[in-house]
Amino acid sequence: VHEAFCAIGPEGRFLEVNEAYCRMSGYSREELLERSIRDLEVDESSAQVEAHIAQIKRDGSARFESHQRRKDGVIIAVEVAAQFSGGVLIGFLRDMTARKAAEEALLASEQKYRTLFESSRDAIVALFPPDWNFAAGNPAAVEMFGASNEADLTSRGPAELSPDRQADGESSAVKARRMIET
Repeated sequence: VHEAFCAIGPEGRFLEVNEAYCRMSGYSREELLERSIRDLEVDESSAQVEAHIAQIKRDGSARFESHQRRKDGVIIAVEVAAQFSGGVLIGFLRDMTARKAAEEALLASEQKYRTLFESSRDAIVALFPPDWNFAAGNPAAVEMFGASNEADLTSRGPAELSPDRQADGESSAVKARRMIET
């Protein structure tokens, strides 16, 4: 995969673009060379882009995210690494649309399961080797084990918070090890 490249002159007009940028934007090279970067920027990010251009001119380079409108009207998220040299802004761009969508889906999924975990009336705990102590517990687990809070719960193991013997008479420590192995 080739990174998209563009060179932009003082008035913001494209001076050069590579094939990867053409594919990303949906425009031909000839169409892009007749346009300005401002023609592709989404209105909400235009002021931000102007601020980034000023920063690039001042500092010599910058890395930022922006939004551009493809020829077909689809808005894409782009990561831009740009530098200013000899009056020309050189930009390397990467389409981040799929990654952004995946991040948003992951956040939504995490929130959904976090809500289920925290609001369940059933005790839910996570245990991890090698010590098999509690790594996490929802409020119902904190209450069930008589812990003061989740930090109290996760500072100990199941056998430590259980009675010496279970209802069937078996030692809690032995039964906990056997249940974990199962």
